[in-house]
Amino acid sequence: MDMRILIYIVIVGLCWGCQNNKIEKLYYESGKPKFEVEFSNGLMNGYHKEFHENGNLKTLTYYDNGNISDSIIGYFDNGNIEFIQFRTNGIDSIYTFDKKDKFINSKSKVINHQINGWRHYFNEKGEVISKIEFIDLLEDEPYINQGIYFDDNKNIIDSLSAYYMINVRDTLKANKSYPIKFIYKPTLSKASKVYVCYGSGINENYSNINKIRLDTLVLEDFELTTTIKLSNIGKHNFRGFFYEKYVAYSPSEKNDSLVTISTKSNKMYFDFEVFVAGDDI
Repeated sequence: MDMRILIYIVIVGLCWGCQNNKIEKLYYESGKPKFEVEFSNGLMNGYHKEFHENGNLKTLTYYDNGNISDSIIGYFDNGNIEFIQFRTNGIDSIYTFDKKDKFINSKSKVINHQINGWRHYFNEKGEVISKIEFIDLLEDEPYINQGIYFDDNKNIIDSLSAYYMINVRDTLKANKSYPIKFIYKPTLSKASKVYVCYGSGINENYSNINKIRLDTLVLEDFELTTTIKLSNIGKHNFRGFFYEKYVAYSPSEKNDSLVTISTKSNKMYFDFEVFVAGDDI
């Protein structure tokens, strides 16, 4: 091959690479950088940096052909690490840090870009001081389902907490009835009325719950003991929700003979696994 042709091909290749690899920058009105992103062939490739208005780094993410390829690190405006999101197959773990003392103050999982499951909060000694359960109901934000707070002796602080407990054997014999106990800690008022609703075939995200035939029972003093009987052998996810309703009556400010009625309600979802075995257990 003619050397001049070879040199021309090399030069054209280098120029083409320059056209397809670029760094885009966006600035605050002050002139300081806001974003700095590496692109290749129209996709994010390389680093993605976001900055605080004081110029310090805010987040650092690496991309490979438009997909996040490594852990995501966030920073406070003082330069200390705010969070680290570790990437895994489908389920990420995210740790957040105290801005001043730098200890880990929470830990949770991220699924489909949303916090999902229990998020644990810690003090500077690494002790759990509270935990909040988030579930995915296919909404813009995760649904806050339960919240449990602990005192210095690791006992639950009932005045701050909202949670449920379900007591049942984890292994059941097919076509045999077993006791199941529901316990609910009210979130609205001790005068609330609480129902438990459940049925078979409820999706993991409860998206079909309005199409499922539900059994509905009333709790007395926020507790209920009944029976459960399943026939199909294998693992089953028993799903449903608690429905709390509180109705308040108060005199009208304009007319003492009239009463103002206000209603509040709350749902708390549950999902637990049981195994149904045959006659050999």
